[in-house]
Amino acid sequence: MRRFFMMLVALSIFIFISCEDSSNPVSTNKKIDTVTVTKTDTVTKRDTVTIRSPATEFEYVHINVPDKMETADWYVKYLDMEKVASSDTSVIYLTDKDHNFMIEFGSDSTLKNTHNEVPFDAYHLAFNAKQGQIALGKTLIANGAKSVNRKGQPTVDLPADSLPNATSNPSINTQGDYVYRFKDKNGMNVELVRRVDPFYPVGMKSDLRFEHFAFNVKNQLVSALWYTEAMGLTQPWSKDINTSTNFISNYRVAYVGDVEKRMTLEIYADTAKLYTSIDSSYSYHNLSHGVIHIGFSTNNPDSLAKFMIKLGAKGKVPVADLVNKYDKVTLANGDEYVDLRDPRGAPIRLIKRKLKLLQ
Repeated sequence: MRRFFMMLVALSIFIFISCEDSSNPVSTNKKIDTVTVTKTDTVTKRDTVTIRSPATEFEYVHINVPDKMETADWYVKYLDMEKVASSDTSVIYLTDKDHNFMIEFGSDSTLKNTHNEVPFDAYHLAFNAKQGQIALGKTLIANGAKSVNRKGQPTVDLPADSLPNATSNPSINTQGDYVYRFKDKNGMNVELVRRVDPFYPVGMKSDLRFEHFAFNVKNQLVSALWYTEAMGLTQPWSKDINTSTNFISNYRVAYVGDVEKRMTLEIYADTAKLYTSIDSSYSYHNLSHGVIHIGFSTNNPDSLAKFMIKLGAKGKVPVADLVNKYDKVTLANGDEYVDLRDPRGAPIRLIKRKLKLLQ
């Protein structure tokens, strides 16, 4: 009798587990909601619940410049960058010594390739300096860079015997961080930051590492949430603003970055619509992918693109593929990419590389 009872219990457990497995629609190569689900999928759907894996990597920012080779050499010499070997000869990749992130320089003379008229708070690229930030900034200015304020206007460097304040350059913010703003030789807005309390590890092989790419949005809370939901990014930090000197933010400035703590986006709001209006030629949202965009590497750009579009992203206009609402391009070296814009218009590229660039 006891043996019969134990057999009955075992059979009940087996039936329960079998029913659980059969009711789970997420399994290898099963078709769900028009998205093929495999072990490497970025996106799967089960009923109304979206399941995402951190299969994207915030990999690079593309910047169009007059001479990509000359610009790359300048960054290597003065910002301690190193070149990354690539089979795509149309661009040049640079990374920091710790291989956290990359700049992709292109040179298309038919597109905007200088950024001199762009205010600093429209968009900028920032590096975290472990030490020697002020000395490095002065070296850059002595070799073609220009000291600027938040509006991108030329400024006089702070005298060596003076202490930074909220309006000087270099300045000090409400958190106590030292910030040095300048335009590189092509007018691109670049920032050197020395954090009192860095939210990502400082550079190990160099005193300099990539920290954030910043751009202006209409509502930083909505945009930050979208990038965490759609791109699988996390929020390592947000900061209060100095309302007496900061004229473009209406709440905390949000930072969102990849899970490997390599790079972040700094997202802040433009309450006065100074840098996001539809008629602004220097709004980041109005620029083409060929001029500037942020790039994410992924193993499945199709699944990720479909998921992003469901969350409000749009394909590059005009879209030839009216069914999927995005176009996929295959390069000569075998890389595949999809160009999209986030719901507010910011240009994004999803790329599947045949050979990984950052090791």
